[in-house]
Amino acid sequence: MKHLLLGIGLLCHVGCNSAKLPDPVPSSQPSPVPTVSTGPTSTPTPSPSASPDTGGTQPTPSPTIGLRPVLLYTGGGSWAPEIDDIKRQLSSLHIPFYAVTSLKGVEYNRFAAIIMGGGKASVQSQAIGSGELARLRTAVNNGLNYLGHCAGAFLVGDYGSWGLKLVPLVIDYPSFYPNISLGISSHKMKCCGQTSRYVLYYGGPDLDPVGGSILATYANGAASIVQLRVGRGLVVLTGGHPEVSENTKQALGVVDPDGVDSELEIKLIRAVVDGLEVQ
Repeated sequence: MKHLLLGIGLLCHVGCNSAKLPDPVPSSQPSPVPTVSTGPTSTPTPSPSASPDTGGTQPTPSPTIGLRPVLLYTGGGSWAPEIDDIKRQLSSLHIPFYAVTSLKGVEYNRFAAIIMGGGKASVQSQAIGSGELARLRTAVNNGLNYLGHCAGAFLVGDYGSWGLKLVPLVIDYPSFYPNISLGISSHKMKCCGQTSRYVLYYGGPDLDPVGGSILATYANGAASIVQLRVGRGLVVLTGGHPEVSENTKQALGVVDPDGVDSELEIKLIRAVVDGLEVQ
């Protein structure tokens, strides 16, 4: 196994969207769906038409009254440890959310945003299906906001037979991949009151071709976080993983010099929940 540098020394392991690499190991338990608290009884409880997972329990969020919930995709191609980290993050922010393994029948106008995490984009695309991807694409153009991490960022591209096709192009890896596919990447920040940040890299994309506003770059100068409008929807994409916990990083055998990146992730989540660009 080859050792290279990306900001600091790191080990090369599997990427998050490489066709030659194994799929992420699925969670041993079905993804739980939280009970959504909506404040006064006069406020209806929004719910997707899709059949959500029912296994396990989840702390009940206490959202701001009237706040529309977030959809969190947890189906095929997703990365279980990261999903658990995002659930904890949303709960800590008191943002109501639905974790769903299928998008079939979801009434998108009831939701503020959808979060698509890492894993394997081609498997996510296949699991969701072309018909549901088309509905999701329409929903984003109509105002559903989208936060995509790693594979969720790859997914917005157009790969012919698969992809969400929010942008009409193939999204590729940065130039340092596959020599470096897992490690801690040094990011030059252009937002969020920060000038630099170390973030977990796990085979994510080069987001330069996507366009929009560049919020951060990798050490090689390629865009690592971008935001853009697609129709009326705000789309925020990250090549790295600011959403994952220190426990998840440690399980991967990597050390983050500046610790948890929750402050950055909170700004990205807030942006798509409120529909306002990251500053």
